[in-house]
Amino acid sequence: MKPLRVIAGSVVTIALLVSGSRAEQVGPAETWVDSTRPMAYRIEGGSKDLFATGEICSLMKAFVAEGEGVTLKFTPKTTRRGRYSISRKVSGVEVDGRGDYEVQYDGPMAIGIVAGTGTFRLKRVPGGCAD
Repeated sequence: MKPLRVIAGSVVTIALLVSGSRAEQVGPAETWVDSTRPMAYRIEGGSKDLFATGEICSLMKAFVAEGEGVTLKFTPKTTRRGRYSISRKVSGVEVDGRGDYEVQYDGPMAIGIVAGTGTFRLKRVPGGCAD
């Protein structure tokens, strides 16, 4: 039985190398996913005081969500957490802040991000992401 696992793992590795794609570790179990498909996460939400949207090409690369007068920049440390910074205008005055965020999962699928008092929904969608 053990040689079968090695062979199956080798086949997956070969398939990734032959297709010229790259692999990316994602999810709570840190499984490998072929990232050749042009998929992305659509992020939207926030709190009662702000609403922002954006596109995430990878949970391991920095991404931005924007709304009326607000910009959130997310910088991941892992696929599960990272730091965010927020800038917005309140009564004509620029306000900045920063903190930690955490990605919520349902099995291997990322479904949300909690950043400060804001909650953002994540939906997997075909995207225009390219390296």
